[in-house]
Amino acid sequence: MKNFKLQTTDKIILLALLLLCLISFYPIYNAEYLRFDDNNTILNCDLIKQPLSIESLMNIFSEFTDNQYTPISILSFWLEYNIFLDFNSGFSHCVNLFFHILAVIALYYLSLDFFKDKKFAFFFTAFWAIHPIQVVSVAWLTGRRTVLYGLFFIASLLFYCKYVNTQKNTYKYLAILTMILSGLSKTLSFTAPIVWIGIDWLKDRKISYKLITEKIPAFIISFILISTMFISANKGINRTTKSNIDYHYKEALYSISYYAIQTVFPHKLSATNELNSNTKTVLDYTYLYFGLFIVLSIIISIKSKLALWGLCFYIFHIIPLSGLIRVGYSFFISYHYCYIPLLGLLLIFIEGIRLLSLLFKFNKIKELQIAVLFIFCLMFGFKTNIFSIAFKSTESLLLNSINIDSNNYFATNNLIKYYIDINNLEQAKIYCNKLLKCYPDSYGAYSLKGQIETKEEKYEEAILLFEKCKELDFENKDKSRYFYQAYCYIKLQKWEKAEHSLTEQIEKIPFYAYYYMLRSVVYQKLGKYSLAYKDLLTAISLDPQNFENKVKLYQNSMQMMNYYQSILDLIEIYTYINNQPEYIKNYSEVLFFPSFKESLLQCFPYYFYIDNLLNKYITVKKT
Repeated sequence: MKNFKLQTTDKIILLALLLLCLISFYPIYNAEYLRFDDNNTILNCDLIKQPLSIESLMNIFSEFTDNQYTPISILSFWLEYNIFLDFNSGFSHCVNLFFHILAVIALYYLSLDFFKDKKFAFFFTAFWAIHPIQVVSVAWLTGRRTVLYGLFFIASLLFYCKYVNTQKNTYKYLAILTMILSGLSKTLSFTAPIVWIGIDWLKDRKISYKLITEKIPAFIISFILISTMFISANKGINRTTKSNIDYHYKEALYSISYYAIQTVFPHKLSATNELNSNTKTVLDYTYLYFGLFIVLSIIISIKSKLALWGLCFYIFHIIPLSGLIRVGYSFFISYHYCYIPLLGLLLIFIEGIRLLSLLFKFNKIKELQIAVLFIFCLMFGFKTNIFSIAFKSTESLLLNSINIDSNNYFATNNLIKYYIDINNLEQAKIYCNKLLKCYPDSYGAYSLKGQIETKEEKYEEAILLFEKCKELDFENKDKSRYFYQAYCYIKLQKWEKAEHSLTEQIEKIPFYAYYYMLRSVVYQKLGKYSLAYKDLLTAISLDPQNFENKVKLYQNSMQMMNYYQSILDLIEIYTYINNQPEYIKNYSEVLFFPSFKESLLQCFPYYFYIDNLLNKYITVKKT
């Protein structure tokens, strides 16, 4: 890797890698946002919806999202949102693939330093670029943080290799800079200085005072990243302990060996892998699989220093992600964890093929070697293309998981929620009954079935299902049950029970304005206008831009016959409207819209007089 100047061979190789990526990941170009994850981390992220400003930029770099610190990923979506003035899933997927391709280019130059042979450098890079394991990171928009982390991490290794080769400090500073950028994408880049030491060993650098001191800034950054990672992930850590400790470590060891198996022979690829009655038996083979992986890796490593480096690289990076510490939902296999660790596995794999070919001595061995590598390349590309199709939509992804594992609770549960959201209640019923058949004691399944009954206006039946959910939900984890139950009581005009359910819901989720607004309606029906007024004030403080709550507050003051307060509320409404440049309708059309007009006429006999007076003296800004 003497320089970055493109030679003709390099141009051809880079073009081939580009085409491989574009073809293999073709199905994701028009893919949708995934409702079970992208909606929370992207579509409903307030940081992304901020306008372009310095203040917004500072907010992005000062807040945690989704139990992680990933400001550069949030920054990229923020820029996209403001460029298009909305979300654009097709463009977002192309951006994901663009970042992945940049990582592939950086990896090619890094691999030239590893192999000193463009043939092996190409296949190593190609395998990493289009391996089916990478689909989850590239095709899943929330996985952009992983792709950005990988891009800058690989760039950091590339610049460090360049520094070792040339001893120019410029490359060392670039290595540190890209390490920081990687850490701002995902804090897992804290491993960079350790990997640099591994590169020193790989390049036969002698341990010296300079070798240690040159990495002190990187170790300081690494410590900051580790601290940030634990602070951000703290709330999401699953602290429930298993009674069988051996079972817990089996999961971790199995996942380590499972990724190795999938590297060579990718099969039954699913974005949601969980342990259940269908899959838990695989843990019986944990020690066998793990033992075979270690033994084969060591055999290859005895003959190859690069393979040994790859083994250490993989183990070092995968152990923190193997499930020893659970963050979020307890998937025992998550392919996006392997985006960077896959580098180590592929080094072992490539070196294994190279060393195996040396055992046979005949004229066509090189041609056979290339043929084997080419076949694997085609297989990986084909598998990647097929797996990418599953990410076209929420429905296709979840159905893919269910087809692979019929007892997949997570996929079935989220598929039911998806069908409920789009009002496909017939399909929702089918999968809800299937979920109850597999998991008869699942409180979540009863809650979902109750939501279906609510949609079909079968409120009495729905209430019974929510009660069954409450009976099974010993830890009160289902936070949506109270709301739907309250909604059913409201429809049945059972106001006292509705009040009780909403109060329980607010105790569980005290920062959701809609629940306060809904309880204020119930309080009004019960004649508790002062309590309703307090709830509306809370709702407005939590959601200041909600115009409907401001009107409800005015309406409640009139019902309390507190005319002085109602005038203050009315002035507040006018002030709010006058500061909204997007309003193009006159005051009466904006404030006294049909849903409130009848009640306002009953509460305030001088409505028309006030309306005409204010329309005369107050001008609403127009766009």
